Amino acid sequence: MAVLATSALGAGTNLLTNGDFEAGGGSLTGWKGQNGTLSLVAGDASTNAAKVTRSASTGTYAIKTATDPVSTAGAGDVYVADGRFNAPAGKNVCFKVKESGTTSKTVTGCTLGTGGWATLAELSYTVVSTGDSLTFFVEQKAAVAGDSFVVDNLSFSTTGSTIAPPTSLQATATSPTEIDLTWNASTTPTVTGYHVFKDDGPQPFATVNAPSHSFEDLAVPPATTHHYMVTAFDGSGESVASNEATATTPSQGGGGGLVIAAAGDIACASLTPTSTKCHQQATANLIKSRLAGLDSVFTLGDNQYPCGSLANFQTYYDASWGAFIGKTHPTVGDQDIGASTSCDGKPQNGYFQYFGARAQPNGTNGYYFVDLSDGNGANWRIIDLNGNCTSTPCAVGSPQEVFLKNAINTTPSGSCIMAMWHQPFFSGSSLNGHSAYKPFWDDLYAAHAALVLNGHAHYYERYKPQNPSGAVDPANGITEMIVGTGGINHGSAKVISPNTAVYNNTNWGAIFLTLNASSVDWQFVNEGGQTVDSGTRSCTPRP
Repeated sequence: MAVLATSALGAGTNLLTNGDFEAGGGSLTGWKGQNGTLSLVAGDASTNAAKVTRSASTGTYAIKTATDPVSTAGAGDVYVADGRFNAPAGKNVCFKVKESGTTSKTVTGCTLGTGGWATLAELSYTVVSTGDSLTFFVEQKAAVAGDSFVVDNLSFSTTGSTIAPPTSLQATATSPTEIDLTWNASTTPTVTGYHVFKDDGPQPFATVNAPSHSFEDLAVPPATTHHYMVTAFDGSGESVASNEATATTPSQGGGGGLVIAAAGDIACASLTPTSTKCHQQATANLIKSRLAGLDSVFTLGDNQYPCGSLANFQTYYDASWGAFIGKTHPTVGDQDIGASTSCDGKPQNGYFQYFGARAQPNGTNGYYFVDLSDGNGANWRIIDLNGNCTSTPCAVGSPQEVFLKNAINTTPSGSCIMAMWHQPFFSGSSLNGHSAYKPFWDDLYAAHAALVLNGHAHYYERYKPQNPSGAVDPANGITEMIVGTGGINHGSAKVISPNTAVYNNTNWGAIFLTLNASSVDWQFVNEGGQTVDSGTRSCTPRP
């Protein structure tokens, strides 16, 4: 596994023969070309360097060691590659290390050329199997006729870390979209944290602060295999890597469409329901009754009243909807962070403390996306946004709106799109649309998103497909569903829109969606198990 080495690791003896190309007054001893020819040219503030010129029609050419710099490696040994290069701007030049023997593995770490001398991004390699050999390359990818690059001061050396590495790393797939890691802590008392490396990535995928020694990876698709290593670090350096652990996520949805549940405005600060409030346990029981067939559960914000304190999350939300936290993807609401006017300006952090990495697995400030697939053609990107626009701006060009555009533009081919955030664009108090959320709707409408789910209003309302101007648009419009029915209490719309298809403010419950390859089916089911609203609409897979 490739691991980005920090400068604090230090370097031992250079194992490369003639890495500065100055042997015998200047030579290429110890090196040979691969799909390329070698020649001596002026170096990086030195007399000599090696120029590598593409000589074949392949897309990759390289300079490599004539003999393996490591003939008998030890499992867990770490070797670090360093060097300088000169390549035209935009050309991708890479270190490559190949392990051969019991394990056959090749990893690379690349740097874009600048048109002048620059430092290749330092790369280290942790040996998998004892007795294997290592070969060292520097190569250019995506090469065309006439390409060349120059290298100088190359080194490949062992590290000198004295920090004890973490041990007994284990990886366990706990759902189609989650892998949990655990390891034994480093025995070095000065360790301040751990770096998690994933799938041969050259840089840490995540950082875990000590004393914690576990991590939940929520950025994994169904039916995929992932490899992990962990290093320990302190202020002076970084350990060698732990053992490698591997896990495979199960398929999702059984090939017959994805099934998810969602609702918002959930838990009050009481475990005792009345006729008018605190029905979070009943809606949780509804979801639990169908949990075996659900791929994911999404919350639609205002998960815990009042004001989202951590103590209330742990006492009330956790006692109800916490039963399926392993399948839950949360949405942040105004109550969750104390942004509601009823909180007297007392901000809370209970939402982010309770949900942890689930609150933003690949984004920041509570917005993120997840990709779901049933392994048989039903593929969906679900984009979860933060509607608290005062603290997390939603305007065109804001970090969140840019994130939304990027999430749309990187949606895998063949995937349909839906989105959710807490406060609705269209509602009984804003028939023409709440202006703060128009940038979201503009972007989603342009992407042919099928659905937007919201909460905030304590009732169920489904709109006819609309465009961002509020006109009914059966062909291309987005279907908005307000599902603020998770249990807190009932509310009423000030005005019912002429574009409303269904309105109900007498039932607590959840929406159940079956996400198919080119359509979505829905059922709004109340806490007693009765279907209140159902239907289907098409979706447009991304090209």
